[in-house]
Amino acid sequence: MKPQDEPPSLERLKEDIRRLRGKTAPAASPRPQGRGALMRMGVDLASCVIVGAGMGILLDRWLGTSPVLCILCFLLGAGAGFRSIWRVSQAMEAEENTADDEK
Repeated sequence: MKPQDEPPSLERLKEDIRRLRGKTAPAASPRPQGRGALMRMGVDLASCVIVGAGMGILLDRWLGTSPVLCILCFLLGAGAGFRSIWRVSQAMEAEENTADDEK
């Protein structure tokens, strides 16, 4: 073999891979922004309310306590949905403050 036909060193290949990954890697956003965040909050609220009301209806039918458990579980589901929205908004605000502090 001639010296020109030798394969490149492993270190050089690693460096080339690192360089190319830096050029092609998309900048990922760690948190939802704009419409995505609003959609997540809406889906969270709706799903919590629907699951709560559904559980209440099933429990009412099973136990024969007509509207009592449906109303109670609906309110618990709504509370869980609002709690979920609160947690998402607080996390977004904390990340925004962290991003502002880094600038």
